[in-house]
Amino acid sequence: MAAVSKTRNMIEGFVRDGSFKWLLKNRNPFHEEFEEMKASPSAGKNWIHELSPVANIVVRRCSKILKVPTGQLQENFNAEAIDAIKDPSCYARNFLEYSCYKALSAYTQVSGYMDDRKFRRLTFDMMLAWEVPDAASQPTNTMDELVFPVTELGNHLVKLFYWEEPIKSSIFCLVSTYVIYRGWFSYVVGLVLAFIALFIVITRWFSRGREVDEFRVIAPPPMNTMEQLLAVQNAISQAEELIQDGNILLLKLRGLLLSIYPQASDRFAIALVIMAVFVAVVPMKYLILAVLLEEWTKYSPMRRSSTERLNRRLREWWFSIPAAPVVLEKVNDDKKKK
Repeated sequence: MAAVSKTRNMIEGFVRDGSFKWLLKNRNPFHEEFEEMKASPSAGKNWIHELSPVANIVVRRCSKILKVPTGQLQENFNAEAIDAIKDPSCYARNFLEYSCYKALSAYTQVSGYMDDRKFRRLTFDMMLAWEVPDAASQPTNTMDELVFPVTELGNHLVKLFYWEEPIKSSIFCLVSTYVIYRGWFSYVVGLVLAFIALFIVITRWFSRGREVDEFRVIAPPPMNTMEQLLAVQNAISQAEELIQDGNILLLKLRGLLLSIYPQASDRFAIALVIMAVFVAVVPMKYLILAVLLEEWTKYSPMRRSSTERLNRRLREWWFSIPAAPVVLEKVNDDKKKK
């Protein structure tokens, strides 16, 4: 009985908390504040490069509580702290602790602060920020630097995909369509591989006798017990969220395939039939061209509004499908008290 109750509670939690996360971009709890900081005219001034992104968010909240700009808060810290505290090796952690202490001192002056959800959220996020206060202490920095060329290429492709520069996007769309239509895609891949090989040969030729540049990695400071517990808790929370999203997907697909929800299953079946007819009748080359043109032009200025409207309707349809039929039952405890 306990196992059944636990399973029921798990499914209920999936339906209540996780069903509306599917088909949305993966966003961490700080995503909205990151977007708000980027859109702010004073984003460059308020961003402290010594701090990690999470620490920047927490310091920004502290500055709002204290009603002073982030830059002014940093100036106050630099004026009050001694040189040993402002040492680069511990500057980020000390400044973060200074900001948190000031904000907590101001917050606790308000009556009923313990019942405030924002206060509890702030203290939890403070502990997360203390885990990685320094920008250089993040283990992802090394990876970010290594994959910087790939990241830049991806950013350019995203700009082309969302038509931030319409002329370049139009040229790229026309060229890629013509290459696939003419059957030159294999030649393009071969030219790219040959170019990479030529680049390696030229680099090797001109780097003879030269020492290889050292790659410096700043070792993160050792974590105490609380920081280790927070790191484990954060990892478990992320894994739990992924498992919940996967279970929501499987439960909804099960409902569609078993026709538990007839109206949604009918639409799903009609869409599959239309796709099957297209795949069977249209030649593969033209099918690929159609998919390419659809994907590369759906965010063009002429189609952006219709694409957003279609995506909104698809999300509404997906959200309308229950993950699983849930019936809440009260468990009667008939145990006699001794």
